[in-house]
Amino acid sequence: MLTLQNYNLIKNSQMTKNILITGANGGIGSAIALVAAEAGYNIGLHYHINNQNIDKIKKQLAQYPIQISTHRADIANEEDVREMFNEFISYHGSMYALINNASTIPAV
Repeated sequence: MLTLQNYNLIKNSQMTKNILITGANGGIGSAIALVAAEAGYNIGLHYHINNQNIDKIKKQLAQYPIQISTHRADIANEEDVREMFNEFISYHGSMYALINNASTIPAV
């Protein structure tokens, strides 16, 4: 259970803060990544198809002294999601937060 005391311990800890942002290749996701990088968070950037946009975002974030990883996954596919989490943990060692920004659009 997350109590105020536990929250303050987490907030004030020296733990490395690694976050995974799903849908990071869009406008909102890239803005979240930029703010997180400015705050010193290590970032995992998730995308589904458009890796060119991810490459641009990664170049923007390169000015910050953080670790950046990229992860391709179809969030509608459970196996892809498991693999993405495993890759993220392998690269960063731990996860401080997950920002669920991705969405799925049903086929018409």
